Amino acid sequence: MLPLVMSFNTASPETSVGLECWIDAAVQSEGWASSLHASACALGAKAIAVSMEDAQRAECGFWAYPERYRRSLERILADQRRQTPTKGIAAQRIASALARNGDGTYAARIVAYFPGKPAPVQAVARAAAQALALAARVRALEQNARLKTAAFDVLPFGVAIVDRSMSVAESNNVCRTLLARADGLVVVNGRLTCIDGADQRAVQKAVSDTLDARGEETVVGVRRKRGERPYVVRPLPQPLGAPSELCLLMIIDPDAPVEHDGDIWRTMFDLTASELAIAEGIVSGRRITDIAFQRGVSIETVRSQTKSMLARLDASSQAQAVARLSRLGLFGK
Repeated sequence: MLPLVMSFNTASPETSVGLECWIDAAVQSEGWASSLHASACALGAKAIAVSMEDAQRAECGFWAYPERYRRSLERILADQRRQTPTKGIAAQRIASALARNGDGTYAARIVAYFPGKPAPVQAVARAAAQALALAARVRALEQNARLKTAAFDVLPFGVAIVDRSMSVAESNNVCRTLLARADGLVVVNGRLTCIDGADQRAVQKAVSDTLDARGEETVVGVRRKRGERPYVVRPLPQPLGAPSELCLLMIIDPDAPVEHDGDIWRTMFDLTASELAIAEGIVSGRRITDIAFQRGVSIETVRSQTKSMLARLDASSQAQAVARLSRLGLFGK
């Protein structure tokens, strides 16, 4: 009596045709239907399905091609997992295989139905397991990229990542806003460009020196059209062992308003609502009389609350309090 399911541990050269589509599907995150179709064509299978699992043996999904065979193939794979016989299937026309990726974190079960003699499917299972691991890695990288972008976008200064030719690979919201002014820095043909030629040469040299790890850290002033205080451009040194193709630039507008987050101040220093209002006022440069008038309270009340606020900040003066609070500007909204 023939076994119900025939398993193959080797792959013929013919089965390698179309296996690259599994890698393509992993990178594009479009599911595995197209990969199954290509594999079925390469194997000469009438129908094919894959069931995927992670290290905890949790189902990652089931795909079948063509869809009309889905129930039959899903039942066969379920029987295999339970190691129970499947009835009503021409055993000599079924081939299956189980494979795991290199570190064993993902597994793929393949089952295929052939109109004639079954072909080896182990290579397909192996490609599916490797593709599933790659897809998980791609998703993790995409999530990390989104988190880094979000972190860049909350910084209160401009950030641009450039290569040696000053081509901009990435920038944050503040940088894009600054560049849109076109009053000192612009992007021309994808390259960060100063409107002043001497400044351009200075920034270019600073980037090259940073990428080559030469000399001291350089801070460059970039002049602006209307005579405002210049932008400050500072290349950040590469971490040891990091690739040196890209350079991160800090771009600071000295006239940008200082932003703050009252929730952070309240949490860090246990400020009351009144003390927080005074802290926000003095950081913004308002006088005690202005704060009192705005809040509709007496000057003496504001002075008393100011003393309480200074005590919570462990500051001996308003200037010291402003300096302490301003250091938290990186956490601004």
